[in-house]
Amino acid sequence: MAWILIAISVPWALFIAALSSDFYNATSPPQFGLHVLMRKVYSVGAFALVGYLIARALRECSLALTTRAIIVLGAIYSGAIEIAQFENGSQEGIWWNLFDVGCGALGGAIAARFLRAGKRAPARVKRTRRTIAYRTVRFRDDAVAEPPRDCPRNA
Repeated sequence: MAWILIAISVPWALFIAALSSDFYNATSPPQFGLHVLMRKVYSVGAFALVGYLIARALRECSLALTTRAIIVLGAIYSGAIEIAQFENGSQEGIWWNLFDVGCGALGGAIAARFLRAGKRAPARVKRTRRTIAYRTVRFRDDAVAEPPRDCPRNA
């Protein structure tokens, strides 16, 4: 339950912060020469955090997101912020908006990477080969697959 509350409150707080010009000026002051670069790096980190939290909360509910879904989630979240900023009077322009959506996708990819790194890889099942009718065939699931009964070796 805690993951769900965190996955709702943190993205909402970051969404509100993205619409605040005071927050923008406090975190990346215009006097600093690289304030735009710093803002984009912050956004990638924020999108990675949001993607991670949402995917983690869904995992607690026994739902799993694919890597592609987490990347798309980051891009959609970023697009929603861009639309809200446009409605609030942002003058960034379409290319910066598209770049920001790309930052959202990159953040989603980073989140997916962290999620995959935290999960143990399933043990690989060693697949054996069996000879059927004098030919080697590889079965997909040896526990279920049985050689045919009419095989000369099994008769």
